[in-house]
Amino acid sequence: MGNGSETWYRGEGVGVARANWDVALFVNNLTNERALLALDRERGLLARVGYLTNQPRTFGTTLRFNY
Repeated sequence: MGNGSETWYRGEGVGVARANWDVALFVNNLTNERALLALDRERGLLARVGYLTNQPRTFGTTLRFNY
């Protein structure tokens, strides 16, 4: 853009960059899907059975200054 600014989209985030600063907003796991990634079991299926899962929905912002 002619005014030295840039808008970008990456994955599930959006940001704006200027000459000496930028700000970004992001969301991970937007739909808060719970995926069962791995089965964790002790002594076959006769004892404790559990699953390793993915991260829940997270969101945040990043603000950076260049000086």
